[in-house]
Amino acid sequence: MRLTLNVPPAWAAVDRGGLSMATIPGEPGEPELSLRWSGLEILPDDQKAWVQRNLTSGAAAARLDVVRDEMTTTTSGWPLRVVETKLVGGDGKVLEWRLAGFYAFFEHGAVAIARCAAEAPLRRHAAGLQEIFRAARPHWSDEVAALSQLWDVQTRQAAVATPAAAAAPAPDPAAIRAALDAELAELDAALAAAPTAAGQVQRGRILRDLGQLDASLAACQAAIALDPALADAHRGAGLTLARMGRDVDAIAAWEAAAAADPADVDALYNAGQAHYNRKAYADALRCWQRALERDARDFGLVKKVIQAQHALGHHDDAASTTELLRELWRTSTSAAVRLADEAIVDQFEVADVPVMVALTLRPPDPRSYAIYAFRAPATAKTPAVCVRIETSDYARERGVPFVLSVQRGRDYKALGTSEHLPAYPDLRTTAIRLITEAFGKPDPVAS
Repeated sequence: MRLTLNVPPAWAAVDRGGLSMATIPGEPGEPELSLRWSGLEILPDDQKAWVQRNLTSGAAAARLDVVRDEMTTTTSGWPLRVVETKLVGGDGKVLEWRLAGFYAFFEHGAVAIARCAAEAPLRRHAAGLQEIFRAARPHWSDEVAALSQLWDVQTRQAAVATPAAAAAPAPDPAAIRAALDAELAELDAALAAAPTAAGQVQRGRILRDLGQLDASLAACQAAIALDPALADAHRGAGLTLARMGRDVDAIAAWEAAAAADPADVDALYNAGQAHYNRKAYADALRCWQRALERDARDFGLVKKVIQAQHALGHHDDAASTTELLRELWRTSTSAAVRLADEAIVDQFEVADVPVMVALTLRPPDPRSYAIYAFRAPATAKTPAVCVRIETSDYARERGVPFVLSVQRGRDYKALGTSEHLPAYPDLRTTAIRLITEAFGKPDPVAS
């Protein structure tokens, strides 16, 4: 996972060992600014110390004066803390000015810090830097289901949320649009003076955020014309085409991105998801397996392979891949993987209602938990339904550790026990039958 800052094309940016850095040009005779930001990390329990450590890093002999410290949000609604400071030496001379952004993404955090040896350049760029900070986005290498899991974790642990973050105002759509319009105008001026493929990619991203999809696609195509080998241009085209509902063309664009960048995993991931959404499960499986050849330890990809295998009825293959998934979860150093307490390993529909199947990785309570949970959301006529194969200390002590249950709204019912965990295909068939029956009953609240 990483933090994405969309810095202007004129700011030379490099990535070194997971740390991203950009140089902000200064006026003649003035020092340049430097901007650095890094990947996401699990937020520590003592977040005040985390902020202080980042602000004082490399400045042990200087006094840190805080000029301002305010809470706001990113344009996507994530909590953002902006801190402006100056480092003062023993003689009272200001050694360095800093503008820092501290982000909170669920239980993850990130930092972006701009530094300058003089006040004037920082002041001149302060407004633009704050807009870049506000437009920052977390890049998750997992599907939306993982975000749902993270949101569940955040809900359960709401008590540890900081009051300032909880009280942060909701983003203003008009302000977001104004910021994007201003960024687009600045970029258009730069491109008029010096057209670049990277600049056109960024222009396509802004236009996509503004909902101007035809113009966004044209910008991506202009980038491809300038540099056919630029993977980012093909990626951007794929994202825009997907937003336009042109899945087949989006798949072709992502395939082109994957061909242009042999290390690209996300493009094949996206192409596989587009195939999967079209119910072309064999094509989806091939895409995701190709992506795994590029990164065999990608937890999200392994989950997708399992989903495609189940969709194709290859349940034995899925069982083997599930063991790989468990091993990756146990040995991963990724913050997102460590945080996950379950994995979505299958998806299907029952009576036009989507069902997601969760495999428990870290039991919330080891004494009693669901091994698999088949979840169907509520509709206008019936409450949510969940079929589980559970285990508990009580059941284990009695020699029948596995309990099949169904919950419909608040109504819970245990249906039977067994000494052995049923095979997944049998569980799937049973769950489909029980969910079908549950959705055929009248809503107990309505009746």
